[in-house]
Amino acid sequence: MYGIKFNDRVNTRLNFDYDKSLFSQIHNAEFTMEEYVTYINEPKHFVNPVKDLLLFDNWFLETISKSEYWYIIVAFIPYWIYSIYMMTQVNFSGNILQIISLGVVGVLSWTLMEYLFHRFIFHGEDYWMKILPKNKYLFTFHFFFHGIHHAFP
Repeated sequence: MYGIKFNDRVNTRLNFDYDKSLFSQIHNAEFTMEEYVTYINEPKHFVNPVKDLLLFDNWFLETISKSEYWYIIVAFIPYWIYSIYMMTQVNFSGNILQIISLGVVGVLSWTLMEYLFHRFIFHGEDYWMKILPKNKYLFTFHFFFHGIHHAFP
């Protein structure tokens, strides 16, 4: 059903209903650490029939929790244009080499920061989650912080 592998022990035991909101089901699931890691690392695809995942029972939270990928690009284009304009007018008096150099440094530093955050903070199941008490609040927080990104790509 829905392209999910139900043959593994974790999905069979949890038996989530993907026609209902996921937040309360994740919060009330009695995961062990091993089961939680298995659940988030097994991608689930709703392919037959194709459908969206319902995250919350509240319509407002559901509405603001989803967006198309291109919304972010469109929202930032005016900011990028303004920032480049201000760099040429105020800070660097039109020195194009300096602007390009700072752009390259910005992209490289952002990429390094993104990698470090993703590896050591977002993938808490490999690092910091091991030292915290295992409970439904920890699993719910991590799932909606980053685990959902792997469980439902």
